Amino acid sequence: MEGLTALVLFLRFIRMFPLYRAIGASIFRSVSVFCNAGFDVMGNFKSLIPFVNDPAVKITKMLLIEYKNPSTLGKLQLYGKIHANFFKSITPRTVGSNTIDIASLNQPTILLLTVLMLIGGSLRGTVGGIKTTTFMVLVFLMVNAYRELTPIVISGRTIPLKTIRKAVFIFCFALTLILISIFLILFNQGNESSFLKVLFEVTSAFGTVGLTTGIAPHLSTFAGLVIILIMFIGRVGPLTMMVSFGFRKTRAIPQYPEEDIAVG
Repeated sequence: MEGLTALVLFLRFIRMFPLYRAIGASIFRSVSVFCNAGFDVMGNFKSLIPFVNDPAVKITKMLLIEYKNPSTLGKLQLYGKIHANFFKSITPRTVGSNTIDIASLNQPTILLLTVLMLIGGSLRGTVGGIKTTTFMVLVFLMVNAYRELTPIVISGRTIPLKTIRKAVFIFCFALTLILISIFLILFNQGNESSFLKVLFEVTSAFGTVGLTTGIAPHLSTFAGLVIILIMFIGRVGPLTMMVSFGFRKTRAIPQYPEEDIAVG
């Protein structure tokens, strides 16, 4: 798959670069996409922006519509708007490539991309985020809580309590880590960066996505170290925690009387 992707990309890159660079960029980009790395070899945060109207590049690598935004999709024809939006809705799963300038997106779109990056992709891959399965367990948990139903049943199968606990832990762990990181960066940077852009940057780091609004070069050394740390934890932390839960021995605990408390 990486070889075929590199071949398709090479047929496009050869029109722009010398032969040696076209070969190198094609191979590097195909491996980067396959491994959800999101590295940019074009420079200046351009990523795949020059290929915004090139379906061969985007479909090979793949619906957020900012239909009239002149800085992103406003100048594109209908066909370009459609496949640009498909690409942008898929890339937050941690592919990390972008065909439109992230910094020029409207704030609601940046927030929606942030949510998609937090969710990430499906399990058993190189994707980051809390994973789609974790997200779905949380959705069904909320639905059942609203309906006061127990246990959680999905497609005729009962979800074990230990799985629900893992999902809640992973989400709370991710949310706490992101909020602490945002606080540290905002405290260190002062008013140099907006909350939304820092939220986007931190979530992108946690989900190992690689998308950026362009504030990375302007971060202080301390803020940069926070981003590095959250990238490491986002890649290793939740998975390690899940493994530790999986191998933890069950211990007998005493049973106490129930006490109902008011919440909400």
